[in-house]
Amino acid sequence: MRLNYKKYLPATVGIILLIICFYDYDFHQVGSILRRINYYVLLPAATFELINLYVRSQRLKVILTPVKHITGKSIFSYYSIGTFANAALPALSGQVVRVLLFSRKYKISKTSFATGAIIEILFDGLCLFGLMVGISFIVKLPAWMVHWEFWVGAVVLGCIALFTFIAFGDRKITNFSQRFEGKISNRFASKISTIYQSFSRALMMLKSSRHITTVSFLSLLSWALNGVVVYLLFLAFGFSMGPWAAYLIVAVNSLALMIVVTPGNLGTFNLACVLGLSFFGVDKTQAISFSILLYITTFLPVMLTGLIFTLKEGVSLVSLKNGATSSRA
Repeated sequence: MRLNYKKYLPATVGIILLIICFYDYDFHQVGSILRRINYYVLLPAATFELINLYVRSQRLKVILTPVKHITGKSIFSYYSIGTFANAALPALSGQVVRVLLFSRKYKISKTSFATGAIIEILFDGLCLFGLMVGISFIVKLPAWMVHWEFWVGAVVLGCIALFTFIAFGDRKITNFSQRFEGKISNRFASKISTIYQSFSRALMMLKSSRHITTVSFLSLLSWALNGVVVYLLFLAFGFSMGPWAAYLIVAVNSLALMIVVTPGNLGTFNLACVLGLSFFGVDKTQAISFSILLYITTFLPVMLTGLIFTLKEGVSLVSLKNGATSSRA
């Protein structure tokens, strides 16, 4: 039987990163670190993480409004399930399952939802770019981070400009494409037309200043909450760094998760925390301990919420995963 290396590659990378993280971890300090932690801070941190989950679900609701009107309560349930699936399933399987989940539940095309998800990513990328620019005025960033700041900004702004051009020039693009329809088969032309219409419909929110303002506000609020959660963990560990340092950790984590995808972001998340905290002279053992508690605080509430809604809605992630596998085959 032929071994599918691609299937196990993300998990293998995650294990390697965890080995690197714990290679010289001082386990003798664990007891001392655990005794110093202020555990009362963890509850509000987990609460803010759940609020952030709700904020991000409502942002997707606004993005999808031109395609389908969805109630805030309903989309929170299925956004939680999608986030759970994305974290629980390996690599890109979670993203494909998320697309299938929403397209089946709300009867919207996979192309429309995938486009909405891309718009989500672009607004997050814009926030990340702005965050890195702001931080660069406070602290001298390493060269690699400056390079990533440039590329993130260039790619995000370029994609937003392209999507906006398509949204406002939809009629011209349609008229232009009709000139070539006679040169290809009717079946193929019809399929291309259907995909393009689903794609362009999802871009209609870019033509509404109200939608753009709402999505921008919710994106900024989400990233603000990310920083608040990290800063609360600073307080729990007794770190003396200011709030801006928490946002530097958020930026480093976000960049790392863009580069290396592992199941549940294990390994990548921890190594990114170590790297970010090293800017402030935090030793590796404390940084790893911080990353573990931050991971539990941010990951566990979201996963439990997603699992509860999965059971409540009777969603079978196994069947969706099988559908995702067959759709990619």
